Amino acid sequence: MHHISVLFQFMMSNKLARLFVFAYSVLLHLLVFLVLMRYLCSHIKFAKKNIRIQISRFAYVDSYRRDLASEWHEKYLQHMEDAHGHEQDAAAAAAHRHPPEG
Repeated sequence: MHHISVLFQFMMSNKLARLFVFAYSVLLHLLVFLVLMRYLCSHIKFAKKNIRIQISRFAYVDSYRRDLASEWHEKYLQHMEDAHGHEQDAAAAAAHRHPPEG
């Protein structure tokens, strides 16, 4: 413990030693802030890229769902025409395929 107090007294009494300690502490703080900034920037880039991937994936899934729903709707209408007659079902199917504009 005595060695630490002697070193502290030397640094406080010597102008050059105080300047060195100040410059060293500033340098260490700048190094820490630089590392944190680089980490944060890389994390933000990763997050932006990940968000873009998620958005494109959701758009693809939504488009796929719409296409699949349309395909199954057409299959259902075709089944109704084939299995259950062409008289009333054909008129209903035509109304579903081409709804009246209004």
